[in-house]
Amino acid sequence: MKTVWKWTLLLFCFLALSGYCFAAGVGQGAAGSQAGPAAQLSETSYDFGEMVESKEYVHDFKIKNVGTAPLEIKKVLPS
Repeated sequence: MKTVWKWTLLLFCFLALSGYCFAAGVGQGAAGSQAGPAAQLSETSYDFGEMVESKEYVHDFKIKNVGTAPLEIKKVLPS
C-alpha cells in the first residue's frame, strides 16, 4: 500500500512541476520569438561595493522589451 502512495505522490509532484513550468514559459524559444512581452536586461545585478549610510546610491538598469506585446513592470523588489 505504501508503494501506491509513493507513486501517487510522485505523479502529483510531476504534474504540479509540469504545470508550473508551462505557466512560467520554461522551455520556450529565445526571447523575441514568443508571443507577448519579453524583458531583456543588460544586467541583473549591480554591486555598489562598500557603502556609507549617509550617501545616496543610484544605478539604472536598462530593460528592453523584445516581445511582441507591451511590457508592464508592476513590481520591483530591492535585495
